[in-house]
Amino acid sequence: MKTDISLRRTYQYLRGLKGKKLVFARKTPKMYRLTEKGAKLSQLIRGLQGVVEDVWQSSWHVVTTEKS
Repeated sequence: MKTDISLRRTYQYLRGLKGKKLVFARKTPKMYRLTEKGAKLSQLIRGLQGVVEDVWQSSWHVVTTEKS
């Protein structure tokens, strides 16, 4: 079925529907990515986390053995 609605008229209808919040355009989600410097910093922080966990475990072990 073909209608004789012009392109301009179509956009006018769309504008009216947008004003009534019946039509909206989906925005594509933005994508974020680490830079090379950010990736290195992330690896450094993960390494520090491992060291902190090791120190925590060893100090917990020392404290529990001293209480016994």
